Amino acid sequence: MEWSRRRTVRACGLGALAALTASAGCLGGEGTPLRVERVWLPEGGDDAGNLAVRARVANPSGSRASANLYLYAGVGGDTLVRRRSVTVDAGATTDVTASFDVSYETALAQGVSARADLHRD
Repeated sequence: MEWSRRRTVRACGLGALAALTASAGCLGGEGTPLRVERVWLPEGGDDAGNLAVRARVANPSGSRASANLYLYAGVGGDTLVRRRSVTVDAGATTDVTASFDVSYETALAQGVSARADLHRD
């Protein structure tokens, strides 16, 4: 299931970003043992040249776990969001990617950031 929305977050100062940054928005998910280990922007974007955000999700628990992963891309003054359902086996990791409707080059020129959060929604 995919969900997207765009909202302005100028109050947070994302429009002032001049450099490429990426971070895990939350080490552990709300109500889930899953953890976001790493968030990054794949160089060149997706196969179509659009901006993509990738997150590595780990499950350090002893049983399979699921959650919703929210991937955020801050571009200029906008925050773009994608939601992905993710299930990870016990002791395993998985990489999840979301693409956005903005070219990779445009995002870099406007300043881009990335983060991810896990929730049990």
